Amino acid sequence: MAFFDEVSGKILSGSKTAVNKAKEVADITKLKMEIISEESKIRSIYAEIGKLYCDKAEGEIDPEFQPFLEMVTVAKAAIADYKAQIQKIKGTNQCPECGTEVADNAQFCSSCGAPVPPKTEDSVEKEPLEREESCGCGCGGSQEGGEETAAEREED
Repeated sequence: MAFFDEVSGKILSGSKTAVNKAKEVADITKLKMEIISEESKIRSIYAEIGKLYCDKAEGEIDPEFQPFLEMVTVAKAAIADYKAQIQKIKGTNQCPECGTEVADNAQFCSSCGAPVPPKTEDSVEKEPLEREESCGCGCGGSQEGGEETAAEREED
């Protein structure tokens, strides 16, 4: 009988050790997830700080940040151009008051009732914008030299 008591004691001790190790692993995993969550919050806060700086720094830009702000400006212009191309493909316009998408032939916004001016020739005749990957220097150029829109060529 002593033999069985000794074996069951070892089994019980081993299972307690395994349970404790599993608890430790679970606790460590939970803490690592908390660390990842906090690091994500920090990245988000840094992004908000950067956005706030960009929004507030008009005309008072530290030269160290100038290339990054220029890249943001170029990206925003590209986004606006892509949105205009999407509207052209969809045959829609944007309400100048509330931003709601309305049909090209709409005279008034269906959301806010504001008058919607007809599209101008510039916005209708835009050719697709094709840009290569930015060179990263902040000049707005690209490594391969992307094509400009018709409106951009007219400005030059």
